[in-house]
Amino acid sequence: MRRTAGAAQVATHWEFMNTIKPKRGRRNPARRQRALLARAASTPIKPFTFIQPGMQVVLRLRVSTAGQKSHLDDHETYLRAQVTTVGGKVVAVDKRIGSGVDLSSLRSSVALAKHHDAVLLAVTPNRFVRQPGFGARTCQHVQADEDTLAGLMHIADGVTLVTHLEPRASAKEENRHLSQIGQAAKGGSGGRPRKSKPGSKKRERLEAEPKVRWMRLAGMGNRQIARVLGKPESTVRRWGAPFSPIAEGHQHN
Repeated sequence: MRRTAGAAQVATHWEFMNTIKPKRGRRNPARRQRALLARAASTPIKPFTFIQPGMQVVLRLRVSTAGQKSHLDDHETYLRAQVTTVGGKVVAVDKRIGSGVDLSSLRSSVALAKHHDAVLLAVTPNRFVRQPGFGARTCQHVQADEDTLAGLMHIADGVTLVTHLEPRASAKEENRHLSQIGQAAKGGSGGRPRKSKPGSKKRERLEAEPKVRWMRLAGMGNRQIARVLGKPESTVRRWGAPFSPIAEGHQHN
């Protein structure tokens, strides 16, 4: 009986893990489908197919930090090309640097769209709004809930909001789309460099080591070399360690 009860407990556990909380790396298609349907029913943002030939468009471009400022131009170039493809016309651009949680910055974009009687277009839904409590490291996959989207539409005040990426997209899909735009702007050369360039201290050391070597061969001591180079004696001693008599002796053996 104990064995049967234990097996039943294990089966119940796996049912729970598979239907409610899948393990990392294991997908649950049924749960994802329910989430997409719920988001489709609640999101007020229109898909890119809403834009028709001759329609006027204002671009809403936003990044979170000043270090991402160059991405604004990448997004603008990308969206202009997409709008032109479907026959739309970009009449204004509003670029912003700041958190998507703060909806006050959206007012200027809405004002531009109203002035031109245009729709407001962003690359992804998170360029319009972020869920309060969103953190780049702690909550990377938090989506805007119904209350947040209701606040977004209140700020929009009748202006139609459109995104190039499907409005129902997940946070991972949003981030992937933004990364692909950045890589395309760089000619597909995204990601980390294969080998990082040396820093200023390393470059200085590499330039000084040959000088230290020749001064050592000329019979100069660390104190004299330090005076010539204008560096502390301890630094010269460290730079010259590979060229010490002991090291030289090992190289010749």
